Amino acid sequence: MLVAGVPVVEGLAGLDELPLAGVRFTAAPPVGARAGGVRAFARAE
Repeated sequence: MLVAGVPVVEGLAGLDELPLAGVRFTAAPPVGARAGGVRAFARAE
């Protein structure tokens, strides 16, 4: 999937608490990070 440009995000918690529609998902690297994990969060709009 990465070769196709599709990011893989795993280990997310609390997804069952989000509405089925109207959610914006963001995965941003921590400030100063060159590689590794991201801060993932969702916001109901």
